[in-house]
Amino acid sequence: ILRPDGTMTSHARYDFPILGQGWLSVSGTYSSQDEDQVCRVDFDKAWWKIGDEPYYESLADVPPSFSKDIIQALGRFFF
Repeated sequence: ILRPDGTMTSHARYDFPILGQGWLSVSGTYSSQDEDQVCRVDFDKAWWKIGDEPYYESLADVPPSFSKDIIQALGRFFF
């Protein structure tokens, strides 16, 4: 989801035999780096929803937990 202000959210559904089902979500910004040909995507938030229920719309919707903090830290590291 790309919004007019340049913020964006992405939700990816997964289904793996060992991990089960769930959603991995990220949000951040989209912009032009040179106003012509080079775009830039910066994801600064990440969250996870285990199971087949709908994903959390935003990081603020995720209940406080240790796993929320871990996923957010891993998201910052990898993105």
